[in-house]
Amino acid sequence: MKSYTTGLVAMAIGILSAHATPLQIHARATDATDAQPAPVIQCLRQKHPQFPKQGQPTDQELRDCVAQSQPKAKRDDTIQSAAINELIYEPTGATNLTTRGVLTDTLQVLGKPLGVQDKATCVPNRGLGNEFAFGYDIQANAKRVCNDLKNSIEKKGLREDGGISYVIDQMGNAHDKRLHQLKDNVKITATYMLSIYPPTGMALKDVQTIASGIYDLCDDAILRLTSRDEGCTEDVKYYRPSKAKHYNDPGVLDGAIGMYFDGGLNTIAQLGLSFTNNK
Repeated sequence: MKSYTTGLVAMAIGILSAHATPLQIHARATDATDAQPAPVIQCLRQKHPQFPKQGQPTDQELRDCVAQSQPKAKRDDTIQSAAINELIYEPTGATNLTTRGVLTDTLQVLGKPLGVQDKATCVPNRGLGNEFAFGYDIQANAKRVCNDLKNSIEKKGLREDGGISYVIDQMGNAHDKRLHQLKDNVKITATYMLSIYPPTGMALKDVQTIASGIYDLCDDAILRLTSRDEGCTEDVKYYRPSKAKHYNDPGVLDGAIGMYFDGGLNTIAQLGLSFTNNK
């Protein structure tokens, strides 16, 4: 698997006075999410105890675990991490936030709309782990991750019942918020899973046509999944002494987003994202 280490660092979102001072900071609690991976990872570890570090689940194992681990809560049901206070942070790299632009969230395929769902579905009762990625860290790799997901499915071959693949991204550009100062260049593992499940009885050539549209929408699905308003995120507040300014950027939580076909009547694909630390 490829190791993606490219990441952008955040542009200011909430700007206060040039004479602003940091808020009072308290000791930070250890998050349960650091010890417990997402349900889909826990499921796969029943047969592959070191996944995603080791192990190669079969397509059927992936399908079964995705089905068993479907998030049931909408994004508003997620919880906030304990003791979310303002951190001190001086980014070590560039400070340009990835621009979302206009999402291409709907295509016409086989004469019917194929699109990305408006809201992601998040794993319930999970706050942001101490080791985490900002939305722009994930978005910077979206096109490459989607290309790998596509290549994995195409290599195995689509069938009338669809296809499934995963990509393990060993990130080196994540962050650590255990102490008062936010750290860069932290290693975490992001596991992406793309499931395609067309309607029963659809001809293989039509499945292949729809899959092509799903691949085209994949990076937009990742953008939506990692965006504040539509995705699975939790805000991280920090203060930059060199700028004397306060910032507020979304960290990414475990979750999934679907793609629909035929005006939303059929959910035809799902893109999931889960995180594990490297300890």
